[in-house]
Amino acid sequence: MGWKQALYTLNHPEKYIGDPRKLVYKSSWEQEAFKVCDNNPYVLEWAYEWVPIPYAVPQKHNPNLKRIKKYIPDLYVVTQDADGAITKRMIEIKPLKQTKPGRSRNPKTRYYEDYTYIVNKLKWEAAESWCAQRNIIFEVVTEKKLFGNRSKR
Repeated sequence: MGWKQALYTLNHPEKYIGDPRKLVYKSSWEQEAFKVCDNNPYVLEWAYEWVPIPYAVPQKHNPNLKRIKKYIPDLYVVTQDADGAITKRMIEIKPLKQTKPGRSRNPKTRYYEDYTYIVNKLKWEAAESWCAQRNIIFEVVTEKKLFGNRSKR
């Protein structure tokens, strides 16, 4: 994921939920998603890091101890299809490798990869539950969906 941070200038500020003067992307992937949301005529409204969702995370030193934290998905997007149907989505943008268990041969790296995957799964389960109660679809978007056949960024 290309790390860069900058203020995003909206072409359609009327669609954005929030203060457009504070819309900062934290990666080139988020920048790409902002462009899609901002310029797609089927996107009626959208927000960035819109709502915190509580989830329980195990402590590294003692997995039986859990702490309540807040997870904020990247995007909230409301779309309308050609037939007029409205769909609400909560979207998390993540590298594909963080959506699967670790594969490193190095034990320390593998531990970190596995822990990241477990925490991500806990966040996503909490988000799916929260969204289901509000008739919102929760979706994890990786580079494959964000960029398709274009080169990785």
